[in-house]
This record gives sequence, structure tokens and C-alpha cells, in this order.
Amino acid sequence: MSAEWVKEAWSRVDARVNIKHVYRKLQLTARFLIVGTFMDDALRVACDYRGQVFTMRSVGWGRAAGIAVHLTQLMPAGFIFIQSLGVFLILSEVKPQAGCWILLVWAGIHPFLYAQQRNLEFLLESVTIIGGLLILLSSERSVLRERARLQLPGGEGAAAAREQKAAAAEESGRLLLVGRVALSAVFVYYVLKMLAERIAQWGKKEEPVGVMFGV
Repeated sequence: MSAEWVKEAWSRVDARVNIKHVYRKLQLTARFLIVGTFMDDALRVACDYRGQVFTMRSVGWGRAAGIAVHLTQLMPAGFIFIQSLGVFLILSEVKPQAGCWILLVWAGIHPFLYAQQRNLEFLLESVTIIGGLLILLSSERSVLRERARLQLPGGEGAAAAREQKAAAAEESGRLLLVGRVALSAVFVYYVLKMLAERIAQWGKKEEPVGVMFGV
């Protein structure tokens, strides 16, 4: 009875609201939220180009080969191009999976480009961004798989197509799991850090009491 009521209520909502249109807007919003950090970073680099050149020189890029002047002048332009290309491919839906991979590679090498590989918080922020991209990549693969399902052939080829679909679904599931774990990394770190600070504060508060009883 309850299942029939849910179906009827959903049918009424679907009749009055274009669910596919709403889902489309939500999907686009989610994409903007995930790639927003890359859009912001590309704009920041463009607005502070000279500062970025100076940062690359201070890190030491090209110094050993004697090409520091020319290399550091070009690196910020490459940063802008790579991030802008990835964002464009995702938001335009031209090649969303390729865009995800481009931004994944960028997020992975970003701390090393700025010599921040020993900065734990910086690394965890990159891991969190990678997690969001993996979730987006899993979603894009699911959409592609659903489109392929609608075009499944009949007869003998149907079994092979279903096997490929099952394998792709399993791979997307693994990507989604890894993405969720990576996405929560920085939040888990800050929670543990806050707990450690609270415990340290409680230890300091109890110290005078111990001294009093010792006397």
C-alpha cells in the first residue's frame, strides 16, 4: 500500500515538475561546485601573474638548467591553460571524463609545483579535491553506461554487452568509494587535530591541581 502511495505521489510531482530538468540543473550546479576551485585558482594566477613568476623562481624551477627566467615566465600560463581546459571540458560536456583526468593530474602535482609536499594540510586539501573529482568521474561514467544500456544489442551480443556493463559498474563503484574516502580526508584531519588540541588544553588545566595535591 505504501509503495503504491509513493509511486502515485511521485507521478503527481513528475506531472507538475520536469524532474529531468531539475536533475539537469542540480547536476550542472554540482559540476560548478567541484570545478569551482580550479576556476578560482586560474583567475588568481592570471590576476597575479608576476607574483606567480616570482614564486616559481623562489621555488627554484629551471635554476639547475639555467633556464629559470624563461621557464618561470611560461609556467603560470601553463597553469591557467591546464585548469581552464579541464573546466571547459567538464562544464561544456565535450569530454567530461577527459576533463576530470586533466584536473586529477593537476591536483596531484600541484603541491609539488609549489614545493608544498611537506605541508600536510595543503596535501590533504589536494586529496579532498581529488576525491570530489573521482566522485564526478564516477558519475560521468554512470551516465555514459546508462546511455550504452539504452543501446544494448539483441541476440548473442547482448550477453557480452551486459558483462561489459557490469564490469564498468564495478569500476565506477570503486572510484566512488575511493572518492568518498579522499573527500573526507581533510575533515577527518581537522576533527582529530581539534580533539588533540582539546585534550592538550584539559591536560594543562589539570596540572595545577596535581601540583596542589603534591604539596
